[in-house]
Amino acid sequence: MSVRTLPRSVFQRFLRSRAGNVGIIFGLALTPILVAAGAAIDYSGAAGLQTVLQAATDSTTLSLCKAPATLTVAELRTLAESNLAKQVTSRAVSVTDLQVINSPRNVRLQTASTYPTAFMKIVSHDTVVVAADATCSASEQFFEIALVLDTTGSMARAGGNGQTKMDAAKTAAKDFVDFMYTAGALPGHVRMSLVPFAASVAIPAAQRSAAWLDTTAASPLHWQYITGRSGQGFTSRLSLFEKLKTVDPAWDWRGCVESPVYPYNVTDEAVSTSHPAGLILPLFAPDEVSNTKSCSSGSSQTCQDTTNTNSYLDDGTSSSGTCQNDAAASTRMTQACKYKTPTNARTSAYGPNWSCTSRPLSQLGTAQATLKTEITALQPEGQTNVHEGFMWGWRTISPTSVFSSQAGPPAAYDATNYSKVIVLMTDGTNTWSGDSRVLGKSQYSAYGYFQNADGTDAAAANSRFKTGRTNLTTSADGRAAIDELLLDACTNAKAKKVIVYTVGFSTSTDPIDAQGLSLLQNCASGSDYSFVANDSTALVAAFKKIAQGIGSMRLTR
Repeated sequence: MSVRTLPRSVFQRFLRSRAGNVGIIFGLALTPILVAAGAAIDYSGAAGLQTVLQAATDSTTLSLCKAPATLTVAELRTLAESNLAKQVTSRAVSVTDLQVINSPRNVRLQTASTYPTAFMKIVSHDTVVVAADATCSASEQFFEIALVLDTTGSMARAGGNGQTKMDAAKTAAKDFVDFMYTAGALPGHVRMSLVPFAASVAIPAAQRSAAWLDTTAASPLHWQYITGRSGQGFTSRLSLFEKLKTVDPAWDWRGCVESPVYPYNVTDEAVSTSHPAGLILPLFAPDEVSNTKSCSSGSSQTCQDTTNTNSYLDDGTSSSGTCQNDAAASTRMTQACKYKTPTNARTSAYGPNWSCTSRPLSQLGTAQATLKTEITALQPEGQTNVHEGFMWGWRTISPTSVFSSQAGPPAAYDATNYSKVIVLMTDGTNTWSGDSRVLGKSQYSAYGYFQNADGTDAAAANSRFKTGRTNLTTSADGRAAIDELLLDACTNAKAKKVIVYTVGFSTSTDPIDAQGLSLLQNCASGSDYSFVANDSTALVAAFKKIAQGIGSMRLTR
């Protein structure tokens, strides 16, 4: 047997050939390469799904924290499933766990979904499970909120969508109250007050004998427009009302108040008789000069000057008596005797409550149902005084001002976990009409007149204003003076960490001018706290945003 020897050249070619080795090696390596590449793609897709799922879980958890506290866990689960389905549309999502604790509200939501693999099926991995976990917790935070609403005559105008501005404001305000009292984290943590305002603000009847009200004529402004009280038996403005209501029951004091001396009208300092200039005055609009000097008691002649803003009594009875109807206009304007025996009364809208058109405020701690009833009862009438509305809103939540010593007082400014908030809505600008026919050169307001009735001592007449505002002559002067007071008040409130939201209801047919909008923006706590609503829908939306901002929760993961 012989062995055939291969040529050396063939053996060498075999040793040098790599064709077979490459194929074998590639074949052995292909599967893990494909699995690794496919796994990267599949896991990238799963990671994208997890990002979407986590965002949806965060958002849904936050909405559960804000949901009404009356919802059961089962109802919250249904709400969560609905929200998740709307946000994650490409895959089914399941709620794997839901834990709810109240007082304070705490919600933990765990969710899961599956991502179908495209490549990992090769190694029997058909899906990748992704999960998300979010916790929404409300800190033990308490809120004291003053809701300050414009109820002036312009609120009767169209607000869009077939509603008046007043109707839209009522809807927005009642929705706001409901949210504050029922949102998931807020029940038991909110107290509210309501302050309607027009040309002035009215206080509740129960406050008629309050120590901070000037019932003893201690304020330097109390008798500013009334003279000759000696022998007439009048001890205060309230005693004037007592006499006048015998003529017309509508002439009893309605609760409207005037502004104290500056700077007491832009701060929340304690009010007491030790600082009489800071006392709150009952609003009393004097009887203005009649158009003739010859009227007498029993005369059939109409003695009131119907061209005057608010002439509602005879100026006097006879020239020979102590109450003169033929004296100088300033004497006839101010003499107290005409109130002792009121004659030829002109009633209806005129009288001592001139410019008192708003419902009384509701103090801090008023029940939800009562607040909504009061909002429903609001009616549009009168001019605009945003400053007085703001100040009384602040006073209702101030721990140092007029309501500080009464039952259920506001919390201290430094109380742990307390926030104080003013929500101010107006559809107009500060208005104080000048009137050259009246001796005081203006309509009567919460600041009195532009000038004294005898035209003297203008500085005293305007002691409610800042230096430089002692010679008011026009409506523009009056607006500028009130604007300054409002800005001071807003600045002082914010310095005490009161959060201020403002809403300007400025429709296309009844817009707020640039000066008014700027004033509201500067009053607010920042640009995110100032809103402008151009119709009723936008007004409701603005209040909703404010409500959500106040009740915002801390989201942790």
